[in-house]
Amino acid sequence: MRVKHCRQLTKEQRYRIWVLKKSDWSQSAIAREIGVNQPTISREFSCNRGGRAA
Repeated sequence: MRVKHCRQLTKEQRYRIWVLKKSDWSQSAIAREIGVNQPTISREFSCNRGGRAA
């Protein structure tokens, strides 16, 4: 099985994602603004759904 090594989001990126989400930005718009793929934003929302935001 091949393992992908992805670059983790920084605290600053996570904070920016949170701010944009609270401002009702779409996932694709947030992805463009942060400079990552949309699935990265989706995973971030899924991982931090329980209020565990970094």
